[in-house]
Amino acid sequence: NVVRIAGRGSLDPYVLADPLAVCVHASKLAGRFESPQHCLVVGDGVIGCLLAWLLQSQGHEEWLKSVHKEAFRFVESLGVKIASDAQYQRFDVAFEAVGRAQPHSLSESLRAVKWGGSVVVLGVFTHGYTYPLIARNLFIGEVKLIGANAYLRSEFWEAVRLIEEHHKVLCNFISHRFSLSRFEDALTTARNKREFTMKIIVETERLSS
Repeated sequence: NVVRIAGRGSLDPYVLADPLAVCVHASKLAGRFESPQHCLVVGDGVIGCLLAWLLQSQGHEEWLKSVHKEAFRFVESLGVKIASDAQYQRFDVAFEAVGRAQPHSLSESLRAVKWGGSVVVLGVFTHGYTYPLIARNLFIGEVKLIGANAYLRSEFWEAVRLIEEHHKVLCNFISHRFSLSRFEDALTTARNKREFTMKIIVETERLSS
């Protein structure tokens, strides 16, 4: 289970290997396309923003639906476009990256895809949550609904390779750094998202000699 890394420069972006592997897995489940696709990511957490960056780097036309201004400014700096509420039935693939106990993100993803499109769900919904699906819409639109859970070992290796290849860009996803003694502050920052929040690093204090 040990993966060798090149280790050039800062090791910080390698903490993204797990969420980036999740994104690699979801992008592969959407299918292998011969031409660039119009893709929408609903959700602006670290998974959503990493996925938007990944799809854009693969040559797809990529949009992100964001609710945090700081997040959409960040992805815009990476070349990702911001989706408006009016952009329905225009995407080949939509990725739901919110989850929890609410219907809005998945409903928006289903409305966003055009005939024959796919919706990949990688947001983690609350245990026992029941989504009010209008099944007839899947029938009419021939929409494919795909669940995406974690990743394969080979996809984790691919994520590490992407970090080595795009080391400088992915360093920008590290938004906060806390010492271990401030672990509660790190958790509060992750939960509240009152400022730009992507990946948070918690590190042990160095012992003085």
